[in-house]
Amino acid sequence: MISVMRSIVSWRSFIGVGASVAVVAACSAEHRELVRHISPDQKLVAVLLEAGSKDGAGSVTDELYLNDQGLPLQIDKPVLTARHCDGLSFSWLNEYTVEVRYPTPCAIDHFSNRWQRPSDVATGHENPIEIILVRS
Repeated sequence: MISVMRSIVSWRSFIGVGASVAVVAACSAEHRELVRHISPDQKLVAVLLEAGSKDGAGSVTDELYLNDQGLPLQIDKPVLTARHCDGLSFSWLNEYTVEVRYPTPCAIDHFSNRWQRPSDVATGHENPIEIILVRS
């Protein structure tokens, strides 16, 4: 009888975890690449993605990522997230600077003006990339 009770409790826990995973999956975002620019020295890439939420609200967020050229894009830490940004654009000014231009109605939710290559962080080299915002 005790083993049957343990099995029921374990099964209920498993169902609870499964339901939690289903909720997380239902709220995840789909990403679509909008623009990709390679740095002048060909070492880095800046990528603008559109993230559409599956939460039923149909919300769309623009996300800007910097990454080492030739490596899989890491989409866990955007340098910029924004909403209502029709006309958002960016370009490399030089090997160490990215300029982001955004229209007036744009809502910037997250912004970081510095980014460092993971390989530089791992070796202790300080060579940050600067991100500049310009309202257009």
